[in-house]
Amino acid sequence: MKWQMTEKLVAVIWQQKLVTHILADTGEEVEVIYPGKRNVTAGPDFTGAVFLVEGNMMEGNVELHVASSEWYSHGHNRDVRSDGVVLHVVWYYDTDQRARLRNGRVVPTVALSRSFGSILQRLSHGDGALVGALPRCPNSYHAPVLGVAALMGEARFFARVSSIRNLLEGNGATRLLVRQLCRALGYAQNCVPFEKLADGLPSEVMNCHMDNAERKALLFGLAGLLPSQRAVRRRIICDDEETKELEAIWGTTGNRSLLGETEWCFFRVRPDNFPPRRISALSELLSRYDEPGLLDGILGLLRQVHSGTERSWLEKGLVVNGVGYWESHIDFGVAKSNNSAQLGRERAAEIAVNVVLPFAFAWGETFNEPYLSEKAFAAFQRYGKIADNEITRYMRQQLNIDSELELSTSQHQGLVHLFKTCCHRRWCTICPLVNSEIDWAIHLCRSG
Repeated sequence: MKWQMTEKLVAVIWQQKLVTHILADTGEEVEVIYPGKRNVTAGPDFTGAVFLVEGNMMEGNVELHVASSEWYSHGHNRDVRSDGVVLHVVWYYDTDQRARLRNGRVVPTVALSRSFGSILQRLSHGDGALVGALPRCPNSYHAPVLGVAALMGEARFFARVSSIRNLLEGNGATRLLVRQLCRALGYAQNCVPFEKLADGLPSEVMNCHMDNAERKALLFGLAGLLPSQRAVRRRIICDDEETKELEAIWGTTGNRSLLGETEWCFFRVRPDNFPPRRISALSELLSRYDEPGLLDGILGLLRQVHSGTERSWLEKGLVVNGVGYWESHIDFGVAKSNNSAQLGRERAAEIAVNVVLPFAFAWGETFNEPYLSEKAFAAFQRYGKIADNEITRYMRQQLNIDSELELSTSQHQGLVHLFKTCCHRRWCTICPLVNSEIDWAIHLCRSG
């Protein structure tokens, strides 16, 4: 059988750090610290990579190809999405032409095939598979890993509280909460357009008693995602009742859209998470708390909850089950094979931990409601397991934490905090696991 290198294999070699030191075509020595997060949407193949170039730390995106000439044949020299690329990783050089961005800046290119011997050597010391575990942290620890992770999780919680508290002083509380919710609904791929939508929403959409169809029409219209606003779907006739009703309502408002279709990402996004479904979920949440108002409704979830039942109560208040048209559609005129929730329990848990609880704590501190702050922090400490993500899976491998071990929310958030403050840039000297003097300092983060 003829063996052939593919871009997928190049990505695995890069992600598994089978090559850590390599010379670029610019003559510079590159040392890989963190290969970056695999990008499953349009744009560079890896984001947030960290490496040393001639001893100087750099952070940015990475584009992968089999051959170096593919930089130009794929049009990256003209693509605005490539502007953040700082390293071009290929299997082999087939041209002397160096990779350049739109502004003419040269992007260093490294060819992994030049380290083929070291790749084989690395594999020979493992199980011979290209999908083995990532290299583990080389340091010895002076503190219990899970104990420090829990403390770091609290540090992350109070960092969020501090950020929200500062924003509360100069912004309307309801709009700030809507902005935080929108960012969470957008995931990484659509958080920016969702934030832009939140910032431009008329106050009546968030505060006033409004028919859900009217609110939904305004949200879709302002987002620029109604069929009549979308070039891609202009030739598709959506004659179902949902589409006709929302189009008719929007046509009477006289408003103009805040965003265009091209600002939203659909590429490589799970269909259940498509922007139209998330916008419908936002409309349902706003309508659910229409009577008390979103702010009082969300804070009321925590005010009313009994100790020990916070998780189920909060998630019940945030989950949006399949409702009407959007129970069975991923977009206008595009039905799905099975019905599903518009906002499921897993995402509701993420919103509770990262938005609702820190927001409630900050609100309690700002507006002299200490009991609310106490309940919010107690709920965070008791929350239990939430789903792993790419960062926590990476940190489990780095710190040799069993993938089956159930982590608390504090420990889960602590691994994320540890990654972002230390491991991402290999700042081992300030890591509380390595430096015992820093371990105790984490307690100071409780002060916010």
